[in-house]
Amino acid sequence: MGLNNISFLNNNNMNILFMGIGGLLNFNATLPTMAIQFILFVILLILIFYIPVAKILKKRKKYLKHKHIRLNAWVHFLSSKIDVL
Repeated sequence: MGLNNISFLNNNNMNILFMGIGGLLNFNATLPTMAIQFILFVILLILIFYIPVAKILKKRKKYLKHKHIRLNAWVHFLSSKIDVL
């Protein structure tokens, strides 16, 4: 009875030992690939949605500030006319 007769040392079982069974600490290329995909997805969302929306909000804020200044000027003008009466 030699070592070749022991069942857990035959070629089929040796492949299982060296391949790894998997589990919590078995890291392969999936984890870095998913991390890179996530980072690229976030960058894509920023370029497609965040930057254009931020530009629109900035223009809107500038427009509203301008309208508010003009409205205050009109209120001041009209209040001065009412005081004259």
